[in-house]
Amino acid sequence: MSIAQTLEGFQFQVDNALKQNLPAAEHHPTRLHTAMRYAVLSPGKRVRPVLVYATGQAFGTPLIEL
Repeated sequence: MSIAQTLEGFQFQVDNALKQNLPAAEHHPTRLHTAMRYAVLSPGKRVRPVLVYATGQAFGTPLIEL
């Protein structure tokens, strides 16, 4: 697996975790939840989490523990 594929997989995991744990934009208070989702799910916000996954993998830490 290439580095690009590995990082893409990490990004996919981060995106899924964030989407599952953030309240839906339609839930009250909608304005707050919309702002939260925009701030967290905007493109370019994935560098740190992906680096955490990559570092954990390099040290043999199971991803579930990260």
